[in-house]
Amino acid sequence: EHGSSRSCLEMTMLCIQDEICNRLLVPQIKACSENHNKCNATQCQRAVQKFYDNLPPKVAGMLVFCDCGPSDEPCQQVQGVLHAQLCSRDREVPPTCLEVIDKCMEDTFCRERYKLLQSKCWGDGDGLCQDHDNNEDCLVTPAEGGTACMRYKECRAAYIGTRGTFIQVPCTCSGLQNTEQSMCKQFQNMLRHRSCYSKL
Repeated sequence: EHGSSRSCLEMTMLCIQDEICNRLLVPQIKACSENHNKCNATQCQRAVQKFYDNLPPKVAGMLVFCDCGPSDEPCQQVQGVLHAQLCSRDREVPPTCLEVIDKCMEDTFCRERYKLLQSKCWGDGDGLCQDHDNNEDCLVTPAEGGTACMRYKECRAAYIGTRGTFIQVPCTCSGLQNTEQSMCKQFQNMLRHRSCYSKL
């Protein structure tokens, strides 16, 4: 069951049919739905956090890592609801991944979840940071080539734990200068390269 991802449509139907999963999903759908073409990002974030934090780990993983075929529109619509993009549709231009990380660092909950993700997926410090003398830089600067998964189950759980944080917001690296572009690509790879989290 930790192998290839299952259809988001299939996984959502299973969740709806399950009393506990359904009860947890309804508040997320309500909180992340558009109201007068607006969506309250803070309420949506909290609802997503609560949804995934209260699910059994295996169920949370199956929902987080569900997928859709490129031409499967009903599945993609359900995926959009299930993976609530935290009101990102309210922004015409997606933020850069560096802006997303900066925003995460300003939020205590997101910062803790991000630190956990780094420690569980990229080691306990050796090879994790480019600057060992500065803990702040160490926290926000992933090391070159340091993206090998160390402990699969703990790493996967830490990734699921970032649901409902700024890290989940879709981000871009376009329009950045060379040095920023390089770091942005590292973050984008770290946050979006799901094969590390979804398969052994």
